Amino acid sequence: HDLSLKSLQRMKQITVIHCWSAPRSRSTALLYSFEARGENNTVAIDEPLYREWLVQRGDMVSRPYRENLIAGNPPPDATAQESAAWRRELLSLEDR
Repeated sequence: HDLSLKSLQRMKQITVIHCWSAPRSRSTALLYSFEARGENNTVAIDEPLYREWLVQRGDMVSRPYRENLIAGNPPPDATAQESAAWRRELLSLEDR
């Protein structure tokens, strides 16, 4: 069926940017620049599949923060923003 002009105007446009680069500092800098916008229209997700990879690999992968990341527990000295990023790891990609 045909969409009305008003319906089309209300629809959100979503742009997804996937970025891998060498050295990794370039993609990290881009991520931080989007994160720094502080607007409600931008979400920056760093390594969105990393937590699930750690879960799937089990004890085969040794990381000092592994259990905390899987549980969504930030380090004790984390800022409020860092704590929110750790908790965000528990959400599905769709919910982020």
